[in-house]
This record gives sequence, C-alpha cells and structure tokens, in this order.
Amino acid sequence: MPCAVLIVAAGRGPYTGETLFRGADPPHPLATALPAGYGLPMDQVGQTPLGIDRRLRERLETVGQEFLARILRQETEIHPENLEALAGLAHCLTALGRLEEGLRVDQRLVALAPDDPNVHYNLACSLALLGRKGEALDALEAAAALGYDDGEHLLGDSDLAALRDEPRFRALARRLASADRQT
Repeated sequence: MPCAVLIVAAGRGPYTGETLFRGADPPHPLATALPAGYGLPMDQVGQTPLGIDRRLRERLETVGQEFLARILRQETEIHPENLEALAGLAHCLTALGRLEEGLRVDQRLVALAPDDPNVHYNLACSLALLGRKGEALDALEAAAALGYDDGEHLLGDSDLAALRDEPRFRALARRLASADRQT
C-alpha cells in the first residue's frame, strides 16, 4: 500500500516556513509556492507554517491516529502484555472518540498492572468521558491510594471535567493539593 508522508516544519528558526526552501539550486517547488500565496504566515489563524488549512491538518491528525491505532493493536495482539503499546492504544482510541474501546484497553491495563497509579488514573479518565462518574471516582481514589499525587494535572485534565462538581472529586483534589504543599 503506498504511503504519502507530509512533513510540516513547525515553529520558528532556520528550517521553518519560507526559509526552509529558499536558496536551493534548483529552487525547491515550495520556494515559489509560498510567495504565490500557498503558504501563509505562521501567525494567521487556522494555518500552520506552510499554509495547511486547519480542517486538513485535523484530518491528517485523525488519519495519523487511526494508523497508529492499527499498528498498536497489531503489536498488542503479538505481545499482549506490552504495557506501553496498550497505553498508547488506549490513548489513540480515546483521541479518535472510540471511548468504549479505549475503556476496554484501560481495563486490560489495570488487570495487567494493578499497582500502577497511572493506569488507574487513565481508567478514571475513560470512565469519566463515558459519564460513569462513580466508577471514575473509584478509579481516581485507587490511583491516589497507589501514589498518584499530581493534583495540578488532576484539576486541569479535561477528561475529568464531568467530575469537577462531585464532592468526592473536590475532596480528592484538596487532599492532593495539600500533599503538594507539604512536599
């Protein structure tokens, strides 16, 4: 299967945007495309340095996530206890909106690494995204009991937004914040 790779120079510096393609002999095709209006300044809303439309960029990111999910799924079928591949797969599936599938992978991770606070935290995120608040709070409390202590991340994690008004969540956040102050 043919595969096209698109490399977009991001940021500022000698190898980004226009400067990347100027001065080559013969001139790189993008050196003429940029002045012709195909490349937009980096600060223009909805554009990347080479002028890729936001919608196209989002679609490319989705295609990349789908590809990565397929690779990680194959890896976990060959090596079913590869925790790193499983964690990556759960993340990809969640990013793709395949929340139930991501949840199943997170549950598998908890079964394989029951003493890892991060897998319990990620399970809580999956459960919260699915609106399963009680189970999500149980998983968060398990993560904290196993040593999860990043209260700042907990408060800023958008995956846990559904839990913010829950008394158990607020109590856990206070407990982690006070532990942060003591260290």
